[in-house]
Amino acid sequence: MKKIKKKKSASHVVPAFLVGWTHGNAPPPGYIAAWFDEAYGGPLRIRFLTSNGHHHFEAAHTNWTAEVNIEPSTAIVEQWQGRLQWEQTQLAVLFPPIHSATDRRDVLLHVARMARGVTPAHRWNVL
Repeated sequence: MKKIKKKKSASHVVPAFLVGWTHGNAPPPGYIAAWFDEAYGGPLRIRFLTSNGHHHFEAAHTNWTAEVNIEPSTAIVEQWQGRLQWEQTQLAVLFPPIHSATDRRDVLLHVARMARGVTPAHRWNVL
């Protein structure tokens, strides 16, 4: 009988969305939740993933979740700047959950909505 070998997981996960900007600050999670509630009917629940700071959080709506980091480490920002040849000085990274019982398309739609909420352009009614 042949043994089935498990695939080793990748040492890093590629984000679903990267949002970069040069001027201004990242919107706080409370702003993103209020915007989402108004735009999509809410409620958006925020759960902070670190004990110090509000920059890394999980945003959940019904059974959809998205991991949002609106202030990643300098090393992560520099890695993506070099890889994408970006000039943006600030970056937000957004991830879908690794394992989800819901339809993957619905989860990615939720992550895309979160990316729109983080995007500075929508705050000035450009979109």
